[in-house]
Amino acid sequence: MDRFHVVKELAPALFGSIVLCVDKNNGNHVAIKRMQLAAAAKRQANGGPTVQEDLHVEKRVYRHVNKMGGHRNILRLLSSFEEAGHEHFVLEYCHQGDLFTILQSSPHQRLQASQALHYMRQICHGLAFLHSHEIAHGDISLENVLVDANDVAKLMDFGLAVESFHVTQPSSAVGKFFYMPPEMYLGSPYDASKADMWSLGILLLILHTGMPPFARAHSSDNVYASYLKYDIRTLLKGWNVLPHLPVDALDLVERLVVATPDKRLSISDVLRHPYLTQHEALQRHHHPLSSLLASKNQLQHHEPSPSYSASKDEKKKGGVHRFFQKVFRKASSTNQSRLVRSTESSVSTLDNDTPTNNQDT
Repeated sequence: MDRFHVVKELAPALFGSIVLCVDKNNGNHVAIKRMQLAAAAKRQANGGPTVQEDLHVEKRVYRHVNKMGGHRNILRLLSSFEEAGHEHFVLEYCHQGDLFTILQSSPHQRLQASQALHYMRQICHGLAFLHSHEIAHGDISLENVLVDANDVAKLMDFGLAVESFHVTQPSSAVGKFFYMPPEMYLGSPYDASKADMWSLGILLLILHTGMPPFARAHSSDNVYASYLKYDIRTLLKGWNVLPHLPVDALDLVERLVVATPDKRLSISDVLRHPYLTQHEALQRHHHPLSSLLASKNQLQHHEPSPSYSASKDEKKKGGVHRFFQKVFRKASSTNQSRLVRSTESSVSTLDNDTPTNNQDT
């Protein structure tokens, strides 16, 4: 660490911490992820529960991305070294922090449609790069997307990544509970790339509404059980959040937040979806947010009216909508609907029969 001047701690990490440093050789700011090798070997989060994160997998993925030329929307590993019982990842520094921080500081803790689209398109391009090299991220969430000073979003944290994802993985609880797909609770193998797509849909929904649809995609979660009985659109309408979702964004959510993995869109499908393509001129080559804000009026006609007009069939479901409003009020009273930061992923195994309504943090 002699080469670096430590400025401050940025955030805790599973096996250590992330610190902001200045590289004395060139004066550049970098973020250094310091991880205790002993804790990483035991998969033990700072003396806490056993976790699935693998330091060596994370390092391999970063190096593989670098070997393939890197990608604008994937955080870059500048170098790595071991010292004093710690592994150090020297990473590019992203001035704005993670998407969770950006969302929390936004009005009503949700993004404007143009801003959500701006970040979502970049996240999708980064994920497409990973999937094209048969790497599944395994932990897509607000906390794992950083934003730099130029408003470029970058996927990070590959400790749960799955390499050669065409080989199905044994089921275990990996990721953050808000974002984990239902197949992870079944105890059977699952396709990690399809799991990524569920998480991507949840992320898209949170960017626009400021809240996750359910605490866990498991039958023990009353809201998830109700979603299975009806559908995601009915749930969102009952919660009065449809006005925050452009029509094409809602359509994409409906094609990603699908309980059956094989029915979810692939990342290639998502890149061709109207949500990402119809406003391409607005954001061609990832225009910075300043350009987006200047053009935000161009998106207004894509926002559904707050006075959403229900069809005859939907009017017949009035009781269903009232039911979801009641469920939402109950969830709110127990903090189930509140978006909270998760600094740790789930523990290594879950008891499928144990109901719970809160995300571990």
